[in-house]
Amino acid sequence: MTELLVVVPSWVLGDGAVPPPARGDQVVYRLAFHERDPAAGADPTVQELHAHGNTWAEPWNRRKPDGTTGPAWPTRLDAVDWRAHWSAPREVHGAVDLVGVLVVDPLLRLERAVSGTVVDVHVISEEVEADAPGTLRGTVPGSLRLRAVDSSPRWFDDGPLRTPPTPGWHPTAELRPRGRHRRESGALVTLRPA
Repeated sequence: MTELLVVVPSWVLGDGAVPPPARGDQVVYRLAFHERDPAAGADPTVQELHAHGNTWAEPWNRRKPDGTTGPAWPTRLDAVDWRAHWSAPREVHGAVDLVGVLVVDPLLRLERAVSGTVVDVHVISEEVEADAPGTLRGTVPGSLRLRAVDSSPRWFDDGPLRTPPTPGWHPTAELRPRGRHRRESGALVTLRPA
């Protein structure tokens, strides 16, 4: 029986786009696939997947994780019991073996969503680094941690923030103090597709 690791980002839960998952819940998710370099180090959200890929449109330019831009081909991934959208770095038609992360994206327009039973839930936390206020550099490699829970919270600890300088000003990454800080970024769900 297949089990999938699925990341539910904090913004998806906080916006109420999907309810917080709990063990035993029946859920329906629209999934996006994000490819990862298998040599990049241990990441508990990454998995190996086999699917049939079908690029269905011309490429468009996208920003890559390293900050550069390049072409991305809109591609649908189909497997026996799941489907996902992939902004592929190459045109794909046929069987493909992939390493990466499945992420819930309620904004996707897929004909078929993935449904299944939640087997396990973990809160994902990561270390982020800020060089100076307003310059959040991103996740520190190898810093992802998982904390087992019975059900995911709707709201997550976004790490330390300074007091806003003026009333009515909303906290943003610009308010983070310098240095490294741990924050929660969402939930990792082990899903048994129906």
